[in-house]
Amino acid sequence: MRWKILLAMVFAVLVALFTILNSAKVQINFLFVSAQMNLVFVILISVLLGMMLMALLWSAQTWKLRRTSKSLQREIGQLEEQLEACRQMLPSAVEEGEVEASGSSATHGPLASSDSEEAARPENASLENQE
Repeated sequence: MRWKILLAMVFAVLVALFTILNSAKVQINFLFVSAQMNLVFVILISVLLGMMLMALLWSAQTWKLRRTSKSLQREIGQLEEQLEACRQMLPSAVEEGEVEASGSSATHGPLASSDSEEAARPENASLENQE
């Protein structure tokens, strides 16, 4: 806690030095207006205008990201509903025999192949002709 107070005091001293060193009057020309002003005020006004511009740009980016996030959250919700519907349909399809329960049986699985399939392949047919 004490380091925060110390840091605030150092910052206040730096601001005071900045103000004293930049207290000269300067001529400001902006479009058709001309005025004399302390340099400190010119710098502070410039910094404040820059901060407002950055806040405006940041809020526009944040708004865009929020809109994208909401859209993606809706899409996730729809996909989760579709996934749940598919999960509910899967057990009924297994009971009706449309989908095999194990899926990797030796005779009916997706990796099983018959002798006629192997003979029909071109590389195996050329081997048989050479013998």
